[in-house]
Amino acid sequence: MKKGLIVYHSKTGTTKLFGEEISNFLSKNQIESKAVSTNEFDHLDLVSNDYILFGCWTKGLLICLQHPDKEWVDFIKNIPDLCGKKLGLFATYKIAAGSMFSNMKKCLNGNSDNVLISLKSRNGHLSENNNQELLSFINK
Repeated sequence: MKKGLIVYHSKTGTTKLFGEEISNFLSKNQIESKAVSTNEFDHLDLVSNDYILFGCWTKGLLICLQHPDKEWVDFIKNIPDLCGKKLGLFATYKIAAGSMFSNMKKCLNGNSDNVLISLKSRNGHLSENNNQELLSFINK
Protein backbone atom coordinates (compact mmCIF):
# COMPACT_ATOMS: atom_id res chain seq x y z
CA MET A 1 0.00 0.00 0.00
CA LYS A 2 1.21 3.50 -0.84
CA LYS A 3 1.87 5.89 2.03
CA GLY A 4 1.50 9.64 2.45
CA LEU A 5 2.96 12.08 4.96
CA ILE A 6 1.46 15.52 5.50
CA VAL A 7 3.67 17.91 7.48
CA TYR A 8 2.21 21.25 8.53
CA HIS A 9 3.18 24.37 10.45
CA SER A 10 0.08 26.04 11.85
CA LYS A 11 -0.36 29.25 13.79
CA THR A 12 -4.11 29.33 14.50
CA GLY A 13 -5.14 25.75 13.67
CA THR A 14 -6.42 26.39 10.14
CA THR A 15 -3.35 24.86 8.46
CA LYS A 16 -3.50 21.89 10.85
CA LEU A 17 -7.13 21.33 9.87
CA PHE A 18 -6.23 21.54 6.17
CA GLY A 19 -3.40 19.04 6.63
CA GLU A 20 -5.72 16.65 8.46
CA GLU A 21 -8.34 16.95 5.71
CA ILE A 22 -5.70 16.16 3.09
CA SER A 23 -4.62 13.13 5.14
CA ASN A 24 -8.22 11.93 5.46
CA PHE A 25 -8.79 12.33 1.73
CA LEU A 26 -5.69 10.28 0.93
CA SER A 27 -6.75 7.58 3.40
CA LYS A 28 -10.18 7.35 1.77
CA ASN A 29 -8.37 6.82 -1.54
CA GLN A 30 -6.24 3.85 -0.44
CA ILE A 31 -3.16 5.85 0.61
CA GLU A 32 -2.11 5.10 4.19
CA SER A 33 -1.63 8.61 5.52
CA LYS A 34 -0.84 10.69 8.56
CA ALA A 35 -0.62 14.41 9.31
CA VAL A 36 2.01 15.71 11.74
CA SER A 37 3.17 19.14 12.81
CA THR A 38 6.71 20.25 12.09
CA ASN A 39 7.37 19.77 15.83
CA GLU A 40 6.26 16.10 15.67
CA PHE A 41 8.08 15.36 12.41
CA ASP A 42 10.56 12.47 12.28
CA HIS A 43 13.07 12.46 9.39
CA LEU A 44 12.83 8.65 9.26
CA ASP A 45 9.25 9.01 7.99
CA LEU A 46 10.59 10.44 4.73
CA VAL A 47 12.01 7.08 3.72
CA SER A 48 8.80 5.07 4.00
CA ASN A 49 6.39 7.52 2.33
CA ASP A 50 5.60 7.82 -1.36
CA TYR A 51 3.69 11.12 -1.16
CA ILE A 52 4.89 14.01 0.98
CA LEU A 53 3.08 17.32 1.37
CA PHE A 54 4.47 20.29 3.28
CA GLY A 55 2.20 23.10 4.41
CA CYS A 56 2.17 26.38 6.28
CA TRP A 57 0.13 29.51 6.76
CA THR A 58 0.59 32.60 4.61
CA LYS A 59 2.48 35.49 6.14
CA GLY A 60 2.80 38.90 4.52
CA LEU A 61 0.75 41.66 3.02
CA LEU A 62 -2.67 41.11 1.51
CA ILE A 63 -1.69 40.00 -1.99
CA CYS A 64 2.00 40.73 -2.47
CA LEU A 65 5.10 39.88 -0.48
CA GLN A 66 3.55 36.71 0.88
CA HIS A 67 5.92 34.13 2.27
CA PRO A 68 6.19 31.29 4.77
CA ASP A 69 7.14 32.27 8.29
CA LYS A 70 10.70 31.85 9.62
CA GLU A 71 9.93 28.68 11.60
CA TRP A 72 8.69 26.87 8.48
CA VAL A 73 11.63 28.13 6.41
CA ASP A 74 14.11 26.91 9.05
CA PHE A 75 12.33 23.55 9.19
CA ILE A 76 12.18 22.99 5.43
CA LYS A 77 15.82 23.92 4.87
CA ASN A 78 16.78 20.83 6.90
CA ILE A 79 14.83 18.45 4.67
CA PRO A 80 17.18 16.19 2.67
CA ASP A 81 16.95 15.51 -1.05
CA LEU A 82 13.60 13.84 -1.77
CA CYS A 83 14.42 12.50 -5.21
CA GLY A 84 11.83 9.97 -6.31
CA LYS A 85 9.14 11.21 -3.93
CA LYS A 86 5.94 12.85 -5.12
CA LEU A 87 5.88 16.22 -3.38
CA GLY A 88 3.15 18.72 -2.77
CA LEU A 89 2.73 22.04 -1.02
CA PHE A 90 -0.29 23.49 0.73
CA ALA A 91 -1.05 26.81 2.34
CA THR A 92 -3.84 28.59 4.13
CA TYR A 93 -4.46 32.29 3.67
CA LYS A 94 -6.74 35.18 4.67
CA ILE A 95 -7.24 37.17 1.43
CA ALA A 96 -5.22 35.53 -1.38
CA ALA A 97 -2.28 33.11 -1.70
CA GLY A 98 -0.42 35.43 -4.11
CA SER A 99 3.27 34.53 -4.39
CA MET A 100 3.18 32.05 -1.53
CA PHE A 101 3.93 28.88 -3.50
CA SER A 102 6.82 30.32 -5.48
CA ASN A 103 8.36 31.49 -2.20
CA MET A 104 7.78 28.09 -0.58
CA LYS A 105 9.49 26.37 -3.52
CA LYS A 106 12.55 28.60 -3.14
CA CYS A 107 13.08 27.09 0.33
CA LEU A 108 13.05 23.46 -0.84
CA ASN A 109 16.80 23.07 -1.45
CA GLY A 110 16.67 21.38 -4.84
CA ASN A 111 13.42 19.52 -4.19
CA SER A 112 11.23 22.05 -6.01
CA ASP A 113 11.32 20.08 -9.30
CA ASN A 114 9.43 17.26 -7.56
CA VAL A 115 6.49 19.49 -6.51
CA LEU A 116 3.50 18.17 -8.41
CA ILE A 117 0.66 19.92 -6.55
CA SER A 118 -0.03 23.18 -4.72
CA LEU A 119 -3.22 23.34 -2.67
CA LYS A 120 -4.66 26.38 -0.95
CA SER A 121 -7.54 26.98 1.41
CA ARG A 122 -8.95 30.00 3.14
CA ASN A 123 -10.83 28.06 5.82
CA GLY A 124 -8.83 24.83 6.21
CA HIS A 125 -11.33 22.68 4.34
CA LEU A 126 -10.80 20.85 1.06
CA SER A 127 -12.70 22.30 -1.86
CA GLU A 128 -14.03 20.20 -4.73
CA ASN A 129 -11.17 21.58 -6.82
CA ASN A 130 -8.68 20.45 -4.14
CA ASN A 131 -10.22 16.96 -4.25
CA GLN A 132 -9.80 16.77 -8.03
CA GLU A 133 -6.20 17.98 -7.81
CA LEU A 134 -5.42 15.41 -5.12
CA LEU A 135 -6.90 12.60 -7.24
CA SER A 136 -4.73 13.67 -10.14
CA PHE A 137 -1.68 13.87 -7.83
CA ILE A 138 -2.07 10.33 -6.49
CA ASN A 139 -2.76 8.90 -9.93
CA LYS A 140 0.39 10.34 -11.57
